[in-house]
Amino acid sequence: MREIKFRGKTRMSGEWVYGFYVERDGVDCGMIYDSTGLGTDVDKKTVGQFVNSLDKNKVDIYEGDIVHYKQEIFGANIDEIEVVENMTRWLRKVGYEEREMGQDYDEHSEVIGNIYENSELLK
Repeated sequence: MREIKFRGKTRMSGEWVYGFYVERDGVDCGMIYDSTGLGTDVDKKTVGQFVNSLDKNKVDIYEGDIVHYKQEIFGANIDEIEVVENMTRWLRKVGYEEREMGQDYDEHSEVIGNIYENSELLK
């Protein structure tokens, strides 16, 4: 069964909070509720859903994460950096084929940052 959880940056401190997300209409913030039921205002632009996959270090991968892949296939090194954009169909091209992610974890991937704090990694 797929685990549904979100993360977002708080409007006050800019720290990440994790839990259940509730969007609020007409404003630029939403609420993330933790397991105790405590809600925190978060910037809607920073909210990302868990893609139901872990990297090689067993770190949760969320929408907006920057992921580094390093793998050898048929004697060729694949060394790519991608942004996780869509949790419902996260595809990764490997050579000529596309592989749908979302298994327990990917032993060739590593979260190296996110688009909100580490955009320089995409250059």
